Amino acid sequence: GFYRSFDHGRHWERRLFGSSAIYVAGVAVDPVDHSIYVSTFRSGDGIWKSVDFGETFTRVDRAPGSLPDDFLALSGRGITVDPEQHQTVFFAGNSGIWRSTDAGSSWINVDETPSLSITVDPVDSNIIYAGTFSGVLKSVDSGASFASQSAGLPAEFQTARTGSVQVDPRRHNVLYVAFEGAGVFKSWDGGDSWSAINTGLDDLGVFGI
Repeated sequence: GFYRSFDHGRHWERRLFGSSAIYVAGVAVDPVDHSIYVSTFRSGDGIWKSVDFGETFTRVDRAPGSLPDDFLALSGRGITVDPEQHQTVFFAGNSGIWRSTDAGSSWINVDETPSLSITVDPVDSNIIYAGTFSGVLKSVDSGASFASQSAGLPAEFQTARTGSVQVDPRRHNVLYVAFEGAGVFKSWDGGDSWSAINTGLDDLGVFGI
């Protein structure tokens, strides 16, 4: 489920929305208006949004112009808010990468590659990275299109399930990505090339970074 705390994490309370069996897979908070976006793991449970600090939630995974109860049935782990354009939200899941430019009211598919995570560059939000089952995708046009940036990465392992592409906030061409079975890789050139940095890791099954 989904839990919230009002005392810096000392106590937690469960917030229910939709079915009580919903598997919450990803959470993102709007840095400006503090809206909460929640993605779910099971197909059909969709994406939910709260504008009252998690007191209530409304399901929002709809295509532009669709009927109120006509949902896209999106499911997956990755969801994030563009820190510069906070009306723009990205979702990465089993049916590819989706983008909303109206604070989650409607969504369009911008890439069909099944993805596990989505990361907006903290320095230049025109640049977005997605971790997939076979490598890394990169967009340089605010998510309108994506291309593979996987030179040097192992194709036989999937990227980590959480936080799989991390951007150095001071040197945004320096990236880190983890793999479930191949450890951690680093790029110095914005993903054009990657090399393993696994010295000292006894277990290369890395599930988050």
